[in-house]
Amino acid sequence: MEEGQISLSVPRRAVNVQDTLSTVDAIGRLLTDAAFDLKPLLNEVVRLAAQEMGLRASALRLIDEESGELVLHAVHGLSERFLSEGPRFDNQSRFKRFIANGGILKVADVREEPDLHFSEAALAEGICSMLAVGLYKDGDLVGALSVYTSEFHDFTDAEIQNLGVIANQVSIAIKIARLHEAEAEKDRLQRELILAAEIQKKVMPSAAPDIPGFEIASLYEPWDEIGGDFFDFISLPHGNLGIAVGDVSGKGIWAALLMFVVRTALRAHADYEYAMREIMSRVNKLLHADTEAEQFATLVYGVLNVPDRVFTYVNASHPPPLLVRDGRLHPLEKGGLPVGILPKAKYEEEVVKLETDDVIVFYSDGYTEVFDDNDEMFGDDRLRQCVLENAHGSPSDLIREIEVALQTFLADSEHGDDRTLVVLRAN
Repeated sequence: MEEGQISLSVPRRAVNVQDTLSTVDAIGRLLTDAAFDLKPLLNEVVRLAAQEMGLRASALRLIDEESGELVLHAVHGLSERFLSEGPRFDNQSRFKRFIANGGILKVADVREEPDLHFSEAALAEGICSMLAVGLYKDGDLVGALSVYTSEFHDFTDAEIQNLGVIANQVSIAIKIARLHEAEAEKDRLQRELILAAEIQKKVMPSAAPDIPGFEIASLYEPWDEIGGDFFDFISLPHGNLGIAVGDVSGKGIWAALLMFVVRTALRAHADYEYAMREIMSRVNKLLHADTEAEQFATLVYGVLNVPDRVFTYVNASHPPPLLVRDGRLHPLEKGGLPVGILPKAKYEEEVVKLETDDVIVFYSDGYTEVFDDNDEMFGDDRLRQCVLENAHGSPSDLIREIEVALQTFLADSEHGDDRTLVVLRAN
């Protein structure tokens, strides 16, 4: 016997009804013993199939959802090499055609069936006869269970029946295990969403800062558990205040992580950089280096010089904040590209000298690019009209009026998006 070959001494024995019932019961126990974990379940299934039928070896294949191939997932009585390098059966293979059509594939000698692509693997493993049946879920093929002998063997009707019963029970066990996995994954994701939402809530400002000579108010409403919008108030030297409002690409946990990256980068540079354009450039470079190509953020960041009543900002393609002065709107648009897209993007900044009763409204596109049930968009014009009509009140009053206008427009629509508002008023 060549080095690496497996002993061929496993005895065969007769199969009867009691064997079949015993196997069915054993598979049920395996599902519980494996704690509904698919991998150990499959390993035990192939062991049990070979053991209960008194045969040399067993193998279990599952359909690869992307390629459609039948791929080995578990073997018993065969080498690890066979598990990793054994044949994969595509849609054109004789093996899959038989199995997919509900047939039973019985092969006297796999070494003499070149169209099964078994020759090299069979010679290395020392297997001869094969019996294979399909595994089905709701009538669709999901895999195949095979048993092998080391010498020529004509499988009996009882053996074929027994393997069919085993395959049927295995199909049910796989279905239950996968449902359990899906439910466990759903629970895990839900727990992660709840945790991420709690963290996100904690890092968002819980209250507006008290600034001499100014009033400020904010509102943040995520559409799902976790939002892609964010805002921040950053305390700076000499009583100055940094104000940031942004919107990151994507949804869910990845959006929350991206939001944390942007917020952290902004705070890291805000303390020692005073040129707004330089701060935005550094945030952009960091985000581009540490994220994927499709991950980016729109962001407006500015610093309020409280004693001099000067607001200096840069806008990275975020919806422009609206400066209200003497009954007219002045969008604050100076800036550049969203952060994270191009590593060497350049940004411009603008300095605004604030006058008494000036109001700046920072907002996200959840207030403009949202549709009602008739596919009509709330839009910039409605928002700007609402701002102009209510800019004389306090920041809190203005936020309330914008919310009323939006909710009246949406009525009972289920459409929506994350919404963020920050209103600054110079008294």
